[in-house]
Amino acid sequence: IPGTPGEEGGGGGGGGGRSAATAAAPRLLPRRREREPGSGDPPPLLLLDAIACEDEFDCKELEALFQSYNLKLEQTSTLKALAVLIVLTASLALVELLSGPSLTISKGSHPVHCIIFLSLFIVTNVKYLQVTQLQQIVKLTLLFSFTFSFLCCPFSLGAYGMEPPSAPEQGMWQLMLVTFVSYSLLPVRTLLAIVFGLVVSVSHLIVTATSVSTKRQRLWRTLVANAILFVSVNLYGVFVRILTERAQRKAFLQARNCIEDRLRLEDENEKQERLLMSLLPRNVAMEMKEDFLKPPERIFHKIYIQRHDNVSILFADIVGFTSLASQCTAQELVKLLNELFGKFDELATENHCRRIKILGDCYYCVSGLTQPKTDHAHCCVEMGLDMIDTITSVAEATEVDLNMRVGLHTGKGTLWGPGKVHITKTTLECLNGDYEVEPGYGHERNSFLKKHNIETYFIVPSHRRKIFPGLILSDIKPAKRMKFKTVCYLLVQLMHCRKMFKAEIPFSNVMTCEDDDKRRALRTASEKLRNRSSFSTNVVYNTPGTRVNRYISRLIEARQTESEMADLNFITLKYKQIERENKYHQLQDEYFTSAVVLSLILAALFGLVYLLIIPQSTIVLVLLVFCICFLVACIMYLHVTRVQCFPGCLTIQIRTILCIFIVILIYSVAQGCVVGCMPWVWNTNSSSSIVIISPGGTNKTMNELPCDTAHYAFLSCVVGTLTLAIFLRVSSLPKMILLLFVTILYIVILELSGYRKAVGGGSFYMRGYEPILAILLFSCALALHSRQVDLKLRLDYLWAVQAEEERDDMERVKLDNKRILFNLLPAHVAQHFLMSNPRNMDLYYQSYSQVGVMFASIPNFNDFYIELDGNNMGVECLRLLNEIIADFDELMDKEYYKDIEKIKTIGSTYMAAVGLVPTSGTKAKKSIFSHLSALADFAIEMFDVLDEINYQSYNDFVLRVGINVGPVVAGVIGARRPQYDIWGNTVNVASRMDSTGVQGKIQVTEEVQRILKRCSYEFVCRGKVSVKGKGEMLTYFLEGKANGNNPQTRSLNLERKIYPYGKSNIQTKLGTSCPSVSSVASFTVNAGLGAVQASATHTNQTLHYLPSVPAVKEA
Repeated sequence: IPGTPGEEGGGGGGGGGRSAATAAAPRLLPRRREREPGSGDPPPLLLLDAIACEDEFDCKELEALFQSYNLKLEQTSTLKALAVLIVLTASLALVELLSGPSLTISKGSHPVHCIIFLSLFIVTNVKYLQVTQLQQIVKLTLLFSFTFSFLCCPFSLGAYGMEPPSAPEQGMWQLMLVTFVSYSLLPVRTLLAIVFGLVVSVSHLIVTATSVSTKRQRLWRTLVANAILFVSVNLYGVFVRILTERAQRKAFLQARNCIEDRLRLEDENEKQERLLMSLLPRNVAMEMKEDFLKPPERIFHKIYIQRHDNVSILFADIVGFTSLASQCTAQELVKLLNELFGKFDELATENHCRRIKILGDCYYCVSGLTQPKTDHAHCCVEMGLDMIDTITSVAEATEVDLNMRVGLHTGKGTLWGPGKVHITKTTLECLNGDYEVEPGYGHERNSFLKKHNIETYFIVPSHRRKIFPGLILSDIKPAKRMKFKTVCYLLVQLMHCRKMFKAEIPFSNVMTCEDDDKRRALRTASEKLRNRSSFSTNVVYNTPGTRVNRYISRLIEARQTESEMADLNFITLKYKQIERENKYHQLQDEYFTSAVVLSLILAALFGLVYLLIIPQSTIVLVLLVFCICFLVACIMYLHVTRVQCFPGCLTIQIRTILCIFIVILIYSVAQGCVVGCMPWVWNTNSSSSIVIISPGGTNKTMNELPCDTAHYAFLSCVVGTLTLAIFLRVSSLPKMILLLFVTILYIVILELSGYRKAVGGGSFYMRGYEPILAILLFSCALALHSRQVDLKLRLDYLWAVQAEEERDDMERVKLDNKRILFNLLPAHVAQHFLMSNPRNMDLYYQSYSQVGVMFASIPNFNDFYIELDGNNMGVECLRLLNEIIADFDELMDKEYYKDIEKIKTIGSTYMAAVGLVPTSGTKAKKSIFSHLSALADFAIEMFDVLDEINYQSYNDFVLRVGINVGPVVAGVIGARRPQYDIWGNTVNVASRMDSTGVQGKIQVTEEVQRILKRCSYEFVCRGKVSVKGKGEMLTYFLEGKANGNNPQTRSLNLERKIYPYGKSNIQTKLGTSCPSVSSVASFTVNAGLGAVQASATHTNQTLHYLPSVPAVKEA
């Protein structure tokens, strides 16, 4: 296809210049030398070097699709061609009938052909016509067009001498019209149309040379003139045919490329959707997505919150897992967690529970959430008992000291003894006595329960509820008794017990082999076109585009049932959307220069006809020279614009004006030849006249006789009007207006010339109307062709643009999905799962040697939270927490903090880490200083953000921060609802730095102090602090930076400013913001039956949802 994929000829998608098509895009035949990108219009000869070949896709399936795509338009075009032929044969039959009673070949030929063409028209005009059927009709039309043309040749077979002697120009205009119709309106192959045009032309020349008896010199000149006229018509036809065909095929390929892109993006979007739905409940995800697509204007950040009454919550902790995890590698730890929590997810599904969050080795689920259930308490109890049975089976089979502590309703399962399900009195009341219980005395061990006077009980299981094959100790033969000396061996044995543990790989539903096949099959059409220069004829194309082709086939079927004029004005063919019409006019006409070059060639041919056979006139010579010079100047001007010395100077208006002027100029040259044949131009003596007796017996004077070659002047005018056909991109409306003008001018000049009067009266009088009939039929064919081409190009452009718009819409959806996913998962983790690579089907895990971990909490938020009617049962309190966390999230948008990843929010605690992007070598060693500095500055700036919120909301929240650095394991676990998290001793110590810290302070470990001290940070030694699991640890308070010229760093005062304005309703914040996606999500429930209460140190009666992302209540 001439032109690069980014060019816009042929209606190719509005100049997007992008072709990210992904299926094999077949090359076009003929294979021609490709132009350099951006070289503008191709040389005109390159457009005509395919005369001997036909355009066809190498891929037969794609060629069949193209034929189906064009079927409706080709059917309409065939009907138009047959209509012209019917009018032609009927008009000629009528002329012959009125010319006299003599029997001639024409009197028998024209009516017969008229009936044949009428029959073909009726057959073609059916609603459902197959491509093969249309091709057969077209071939029959071409066959009978040839017989009609051949019988119009100047045979000397007059009947009884009543038929006038044959003349060289006899039948010329009929053959020229049929030839033009075969090129422009009949949907035949280019090669077949060329063969038809040549055969018709040669047949007439042969018949003329053998049948016409005239002087040899005049016969030679007329034969050359006939040949020139035939060459002109064939040049017109070939040029129009090739350009129209290639423009259509190019538009079709570009539309197909866009559809391929759209399908590829659709696959990616589906993958992203599945990934998104794995992380969030569908209703929350869709609401979030809608807010991302159309961010509403609001003062506060959007909070995604729903209130659920009558639910039960389960909080479970694996006892002994911390010591076990310390012996595992990254892969072993992630596999073990995924197997255990994957099994818990299966149990949750069986017991109608929904897992909310995984906190290290703690499992958090709720029953009665998405679908209200009256037996939600039973479901949670069954879930807890099943979890205990599962972990007991693992412990017995592996001889590893593992157990489970489960708490219902309070979430403080870790306070109670292992192997028990601890419930509150409210939960017990919901169980209706179905379980045996014993007092739990929770108020004796927890101040929160004692303060709120909450009674607790233990579920006493009466028997071992579930037996897991392959895991129970008694089922294992002594010789094969599993003894675990190392954790690695434990994992190996755990894999032997796959009957029980069959957890899915996280996001495995996102990655499919089908997607892999599609991606391997995707190749851009533009790449294929660029590779056309290989000229390899033995290339075997795979069929990766079969899916795309099937989709396009369905689109074509749908298109054929719709009105093709739905988006166009029926009269003007303009788009109903003004914007689309303007964009269409902005398309480049890559063949305009070639059309002007062809006009120059045709002007030169007219000059030859004029010099050979038409009486010469000074006016005509001047017009001819001026025409040639003007066309040469136009070509030079267009060449300048082609090399882009003056880009944008060839607008649609300039092209239209040039087209009209060129057509009028060429037509003026041809019309000048007619004027040269007018009687008053002859130099005759007014005092005398020569009387000539014509063969018909009539007497004529010289003043009444036209020149003997006047017919060729009129034929030149007819051919001159065909110049309109080669300017494809000029709208049909100005073409038809200009055509109407030249037709009227032609008829007026014809009448003034005396041609019809000179032909004679009697039986030959009607033949004088043939030139008028000729120009009318040529004008009709030109108008139909102009409208058909304009319609084709506009529909092709519309289809390509619609396909491109759909592709762009899918691209925007993809970007929006990515934005959401990158808020829910670290970018490199999300990208890992979005890539269709078989290796991504494995568990995702990474081991890092140096990662900074931060826990920042608001200890006094629990005192602020209260459920009253005045604050919408705590919703307004959560809205303020949402604002705090969302403002923390917005800090990460700064370039300086780009390496910090938010891991999760736990109540009012904010967890973040730095250094989780996979790096290696020297870069990783060097980056720990900059990473930890960024994390420290981030923590300092969090204090400033909280102070600003305190000032605006008249609150006195205080931040407490703990930071540690060291090795961690990161990975994604959980098959049903995957979650990204980090584990390791470093994380545990960072959490202890927060929980044992001081309000308004940043407490760090000795390792953090050692690293940051080299970066000019100031510290105050706190001394030894008792840390659970670590004993006494030396800790420091981070005070700020000594000489901080960096605007991102600020000193952290020992005494934080407090705004003692009391707790009141939140004041309006200035500015607006988009919904925060990485905020905390929470559930609120009533404090009554089935209410959810978090741990005693966190928000009372709230359940916080999801790791580093929002969930049901999202901030």
